[in-house]
Amino acid sequence: MKSVRKMAVVAAAGLMAVALTGGCSGSGGGSSTGTMKKDDVELMIRTDAAIATNIAAWAVTCPSDFTGKVGTTMTCTMVNTQSGGGTGRSFPITITITKIDSKGGVHFSEKGIPGASN
Repeated sequence: MKSVRKMAVVAAAGLMAVALTGGCSGSGGGSSTGTMKKDDVELMIRTDAAIATNIAAWAVTCPSDFTGKVGTTMTCTMVNTQSGGGTGRSFPITITITKIDSKGGVHFSEKGIPGASN
């Protein structure tokens, strides 16, 4: 069962690479600002947290779409929803725009995921 969950998480991570570009909007041609939809940001953080912690049950809430220039930050909240000892533990996750691609797509780094090398 554990290997099936890992495969699902790895598959989701691969899909997120596509969603990173496909879910973004902005003006083309080397835009200095970009946007990623709130739902896409939350899904990426959940996926990265599942990979880093081997726990698939994370609830992530971000305050809004992630819009800005390189260096813009936003803090989302991640909560462990898996039954057991860690249920309800909350973690602030700070994301920072590291790159805006030529189509206005946002690339970002994350800090605060337990067990991740960030």
